[in-house]
Amino acid sequence: MKYYAKFLLITIIAVLILSSCAELPEKGRYYDKYHGFSIKFPYGWEVNTYHRPKMKDKAFEVQVEAFNPPEEPGDIYSESVVVFVERITPGITLQEYFDEMVEEALEVESTKDKTVIEETGDCTIDGVPAKFVLLKSNLKGNVFRFFWYCLVKDDRGYMIACNSEEVTFYTYRGVFEAAVNSFRFEETIY
Repeated sequence: MKYYAKFLLITIIAVLILSSCAELPEKGRYYDKYHGFSIKFPYGWEVNTYHRPKMKDKAFEVQVEAFNPPEEPGDIYSESVVVFVERITPGITLQEYFDEMVEEALEVESTKDKTVIEETGDCTIDGVPAKFVLLKSNLKGNVFRFFWYCLVKDDRGYMIACNSEEVTFYTYRGVFEAAVNSFRFEETIY
């Protein structure tokens, strides 16, 4: 009987020690293990996830968006941080993926000839090379800024889009950059 009690006690202690070593999810962080990423969206923002089947033409597999709640009555354009994930052709480079994303943005019919590139550059997100573009666009009389980051990892392209009206962009730029810098690649479960 003593043997079984010691064995049980040792087993319980081992389980407790091992479970305390396991990585716990970080509070406030959105995890998508299927698509291999996590991100910490701004506190208090509404988060929505959309999964889409891959189609013949370009279609993102997942779109996760966080919106800032309206700040005052009549506030119809909310600041947002959106993560898009898609499977890409094996071997596509970051530059090719980035150029394709920017070209598509400049060709959107509703903003064609009303969108300009203000800034582009290179950065690193979670140790992975990334590219960014800051776009300014006029849409139905309102001026918006879109701060997009593109990454390529394995067979997936990732785009993190930070969007706001021009009048609030510089107020929220630090919030956008904090969200982007919190982006992490995670192990996938597929």
